[in-house]
Amino acid sequence: MNTTIAESKRVNLVSEYFKNAYDIDKKVVYVNSLVPSEILLAFGVVPFNLGTVGGIFAQAKASTAFINMAEEHYFSSDLCSTSRCLVGAAYKNAIPTPDFLILTSGPCDVDSHLIHTLSRIYDKRWFLFDIPMYYDDYEEAVNYLESQIQEMIVLMEDELEMAFDYEKLKSAISYSNQALAYIEKINLFAKTIPSPLSAIESIDIISSLHLLGSKELAEIYQEKHSELFEIMRNRNQMKRKPRVFWHWLRTYYTNDIFDHLENRCKLDIISEYDVMGVTFYGWRPFDSEKPFRIMAKRMLHGVNNYSIINREFTEQIPNKIKEYAIDGVISFSPRGCRHLVSLNYLLRDIFNTHGIPFLEIDCDCIDHRDFSFSQIQTRLDAFSELLHERMA
Repeated sequence: MNTTIAESKRVNLVSEYFKNAYDIDKKVVYVNSLVPSEILLAFGVVPFNLGTVGGIFAQAKASTAFINMAEEHYFSSDLCSTSRCLVGAAYKNAIPTPDFLILTSGPCDVDSHLIHTLSRIYDKRWFLFDIPMYYDDYEEAVNYLESQIQEMIVLMEDELEMAFDYEKLKSAISYSNQALAYIEKINLFAKTIPSPLSAIESIDIISSLHLLGSKELAEIYQEKHSELFEIMRNRNQMKRKPRVFWHWLRTYYTNDIFDHLENRCKLDIISEYDVMGVTFYGWRPFDSEKPFRIMAKRMLHGVNNYSIINREFTEQIPNKIKEYAIDGVISFSPRGCRHLVSLNYLLRDIFNTHGIPFLEIDCDCIDHRDFSFSQIQTRLDAFSELLHERMA
């Protein structure tokens, strides 16, 4: 995997915010990726994205110890490993004490329980966005979420004893739009054969979405677009490889799977987030509408497009197969994400109907205890051989 300079800067930026959260002089707010980041930047607090912490601990080979700690406190091993890791880390006092907690009711249905558990451990106030999964009136659903955003701001002002800065919000919105515009341009490079994008880097964009609205992230994605443009302009014609559409997340404790697919199996891997585009999952730019309304639409759109009830994703598949020259699909299925894993039955049928081989990898994002690369490698090799034979 060839990492761009901009990607290294993005990783460093996420790490910097992660470290800042441990500063006792900072106001820290626990969030997940769908919480409107621009509001947090307008308050001047440090967002601590719970969705990325498990991956960071996994890369540091520390996640298993925290998972064990949660299980010692009677949290079931059937639960999401990231949630168990966070609870264990909280009991170990390994994560910063929050001043406030904000999560959304989806796409991870366990978050509504997680925020309550963590708030009890730290004795801190919290706010849960109740995002409708079913609704008859779209505008009514947006109004419902917009009112929650306004309610949350009032609650944060009271709890944090800080004033919401509307000028900072305007600045954050501007930088947010800049970043999203470049991310969308970067996504388009995935149409090139072979793609110059790293699937790992594309998946890991989720780990920095709590910083959307910061000047630094906007500059990083502008720089990354320029770097990729230069790579494309100076690249010689390359041989066509079988192209694989990677669905969902990855293992954060090892890169063995991607290294094997790219270097040994000689496959061209493109991420779901490049193919669908981040705006599909809710991170859409602001326009002339009121900002809180756009934030509400982001959350509503994001949760529903992660849901099995969503048809927009599946209806786009036939066109995406042609547009991105997809030869095969690998779906990563973390055991704790049952509400998303169930989608695999539907995806397999749709892709197979169009003659696209489908492989499901069943392992965990951050818990390596049941991970056996040798077993997965056997399946990857067989899948790769099939794709190369079909191209011959």
